[in-house]
Amino acid sequence: MSALRDRSNRLRPKSRGKYISFFGALALLVLPHAVTQANATAGQTTAAMYLDQPFVQGSYVAENYPSETSVTTFNDQTPGSACSFNDATFTPLYSETLSCSVGTELNYGGASTTSSTPNPGVYPEPGRYGSVGSGGAAITFNTPQTYFGLWWSAGSVGNQIQLLSGNDIVASTSANDVANSLMYTGSVSAQNGDSYATSYYIGQPLDWFPNGEPTDFANQDLSNNYISSQTYAQEPFVFIHFIAEPGVTFDRVNLLAPLNGFEFDNFTTSTATGISPAEVGNRLVLQSQLYEPTYVEFDANGGDGALPRQASIDGQSGNLQSLCISGGDPTRCITSPNNNYPTYFTMWNTERDGSGESVADGGSFPFTETTTLYAQWQTDFTSYNLTNLDPNVDGILDHVDNIWDHLDYGSAATVSTYNLADLTLPSPSLPGYYLEGWYIFDPTWDSPFRVVRVGGAGEVISSSTYTTWVNLYLFARWLEDTPPPPTVDA
Repeated sequence: MSALRDRSNRLRPKSRGKYISFFGALALLVLPHAVTQANATAGQTTAAMYLDQPFVQGSYVAENYPSETSVTTFNDQTPGSACSFNDATFTPLYSETLSCSVGTELNYGGASTTSSTPNPGVYPEPGRYGSVGSGGAAITFNTPQTYFGLWWSAGSVGNQIQLLSGNDIVASTSANDVANSLMYTGSVSAQNGDSYATSYYIGQPLDWFPNGEPTDFANQDLSNNYISSQTYAQEPFVFIHFIAEPGVTFDRVNLLAPLNGFEFDNFTTSTATGISPAEVGNRLVLQSQLYEPTYVEFDANGGDGALPRQASIDGQSGNLQSLCISGGDPTRCITSPNNNYPTYFTMWNTERDGSGESVADGGSFPFTETTTLYAQWQTDFTSYNLTNLDPNVDGILDHVDNIWDHLDYGSAATVSTYNLADLTLPSPSLPGYYLEGWYIFDPTWDSPFRVVRVGGAGEVISSSTYTTWVNLYLFARWLEDTPPPPTVDA
């Protein structure tokens, strides 16, 4: 599974100091599908992602390949300071502010051991951990790596891991992926056939108390429920492994946290070759097999801001990311091109002018090949007739400045333009009258009661002109038809 897999369940945000349940009205975050789902054509395999058995907090790779492996535990780093990683440099992804700091809060949990032996931990928690916020952090390695693992502490909505080689994604997973395996199923199966009750993964191990005393964590009774003494046990804690295929390496790990903090510990990388799950008796759970990515690029098409490209690496179709995935961040949000009038986003399209295939924001996309999607914008103008046509009323026919005094709205109609195209003024008809012209409120005048002529029926107004208007009300001014000349009898 990847962050792009279509899902009917979503995670709910986490409240600092407490856990909030993952469950609830999760379907509100899923938008309608606008493109028929289809599996992408899987390319060359790049990596495999595994979940370790319950209560494993450290990597077996660090124990089996100590000279080629680096582990950052944060235990020797100052709480509140910027994260420091062994043999790597850290930079913020989407903000110039500190985006990875050393934490000590009990609820989100540093690992209490670096051992790969299952251990429920101790209380109180002795360790520290890394915490990413402000959008995300990029950790760049001095040498290419073949393995990555970390202790995932209480994954929250929006949390995501990306492994990259240059600008190409090698592997990725999200809190949704992990939660869909561990929150909504009774058990998971390891490569060797062992079954792990998913209740063992929910909640921080240091306050885990079983009903009964299992001697190991495989093939236990699924009714052996978690009992928490310190925290609300409603988020998954698990050690995650990414093992690259032979010949595949990566030089950067992105930890994304656009909505909630991302807590982790025992950040482990290795340059070793030949790493295999079989080294620990195939006890690992295969979460997903990953492939060369296909990308979707997002073009604002006249809008403001930008969105990072999105990739599918599991050979499956998936949901597009939201139009705005981090509030206010112009590198992760696309917004209307002009806020002075109601231009709004309608959908994505494979063609700039909207003539191609359409897909809703958040809708499913097949990811069969790398594609650019263009934002589609619509601007609505409301047109009114001036129906008080009594020529004896002063101002109606002669004094345009006073026309507001005698306005009587008649059948309003909507005129729209798309993707900031030029506006063609409507050409309505009224028996006994002709349309002298269309008027708007004067954008340069202090009072809204003065109107000015902008064009006649069917005339074209360039977008550079109408984007300067202060409102989108168009008023049709009708004049009586000139009577025909009298017929002269020869």
